[in-house]
Amino acid sequence: MAAKTISSRTSPAPIVKAKEYSAEIKGFKNFLLDYYIEADDSNNNIAKSDIKHVWVGDGTGTTPGNSSLAWHPNNPKKDDTISITLTGANQGAKLHWGVNGFKEPYSKYWPEGTTVFTGGQSVETPFVPTDSAGIVNINIGPFNDPLQIVDEINFVIHYADNTWDNNSGKDYKISLNDSSQTPSTFIIDGALDTSAKIVAQNSSAKLHLDWNGTELYVATESAKDQGKDVFLFLSADPTTLKAAPWAKQGSVGSWAAYIANESTNNYCSWYDQSGTTRIGANSFLEGTINLQQEFGTVPSKIYLAVGLYGTSDDGALVSQIPTGNNDGNIDQNEFFTFDFTFTGITANKFQLNKYALEQNYPNPFNPETVISWQLAVESYVTLKVFDILGNEIATLVNEKMQAGVHKVIFNGAKLSSGIYFYQMKSGAFWVNKKMILLK
Repeated sequence: MAAKTISSRTSPAPIVKAKEYSAEIKGFKNFLLDYYIEADDSNNNIAKSDIKHVWVGDGTGTTPGNSSLAWHPNNPKKDDTISITLTGANQGAKLHWGVNGFKEPYSKYWPEGTTVFTGGQSVETPFVPTDSAGIVNINIGPFNDPLQIVDEINFVIHYADNTWDNNSGKDYKISLNDSSQTPSTFIIDGALDTSAKIVAQNSSAKLHLDWNGTELYVATESAKDQGKDVFLFLSADPTTLKAAPWAKQGSVGSWAAYIANESTNNYCSWYDQSGTTRIGANSFLEGTINLQQEFGTVPSKIYLAVGLYGTSDDGALVSQIPTGNNDGNIDQNEFFTFDFTFTGITANKFQLNKYALEQNYPNPFNPETVISWQLAVESYVTLKVFDILGNEIATLVNEKMQAGVHKVIFNGAKLSSGIYFYQMKSGAFWVNKKMILLK
């Protein structure tokens, strides 16, 4: 059996990738064939597929027009499951489909068996035979995940003999009749959008976010008002450090795209982006980016950080959002994590009108851990670390801070393994929490 090498569709490409094998089953005509595939490699690793079903015709092919197409409900909404049925199908078929103009649908919307179609953003899903001869069916939807707002489903039929039904060149389209499906439009004029939320801040600036299912909105105070060159970094995985852009000092966790804003003339632009972007700067630096286009799909999490640098070419990192450990770099654990699990902005589990001290993360830790807290109003804060005997080990914070979310990194490299306590005081708010250093 000959092997075939398939080009990778991910970036970065996988370190190891299996080759593709195929086989032909002969001797069947006008028959609904059930089959499965079992693979056994040279290391005795065995894998078996689910049972598949395929209609084997008489070998003469068919004209796509011999089958009739229908879907139900006729006028679906985003919360509906849409049933698409082919009647009179004499061979296997796949739904070749996409959303919003044949864009690749978010993976959560893929029925079982869906694969990306080679050479494009569309996907293909096999129709499933029913108990009635010549009738095949497929169910798609609902399309109600905030990670991808869907206005329409676009599709054609791809038959097993490589013929197509494209609705006489017009393609098929199912519109979702929900006015709420239209994403809100962000106004990019250098002023902060009223819908944006504060998700992180330091003593002088804030990071604002919003999300409409297609575009991510980001904003922070502009470079002209800060008197520093401002950079806003967007990443799907900031694990690896790379040199800061524009010949600035230090390193930054790997970014997918970033915004740069120059203090001398308030110039601003996106860099390294793949997705559609917009940008503007006046009193605020603000921009949007299409995450589906940027990453190929909307990640479950993205990471953001703001860096304020000296204005010279070799300018050092002066401050950052979220706050860091003052080593001159924006490390991987100094990015803000934006989580798309829930509808709307859910990047922050804090309520912005209360005091809170969070459990350190990770815990147990070695040697560093992050401690986060929130202030309801501007107030004086102390954050201290004690050993199990009550001896003070370190003072991490001792200053007046603005309302909002803050975090600090605690490094226990010089301490012994054991149980430690961290204590936060702010006015009448006084909380202790336990953490474990495990070397």
